[in-house]
Amino acid sequence: MKKFLLVLLILAIALSGVSAQAKIKIGVTMALFDDVWLTYVRDAMTKWAAGKADIELTIVDAKNDTNRQVGQ
Repeated sequence: MKKFLLVLLILAIALSGVSAQAKIKIGVTMALFDDVWLTYVRDAMTKWAAGKADIELTIVDAKNDTNRQVGQ
């Protein structure tokens, strides 16, 4: 019974920090924005996120630089 109460307490503490109004942040790093197919993908992601009030989408361009993309 003590273990159950402890698990319940930990769960309550963990969930107390989650707000119903919290925004979900999604970050996307793309190899380059100049590619036609990747432009379609970026446009689709932007359109999808625009319809969601609780989503904050950030898309960045690595300019075809692998090290920059890893850093982003």
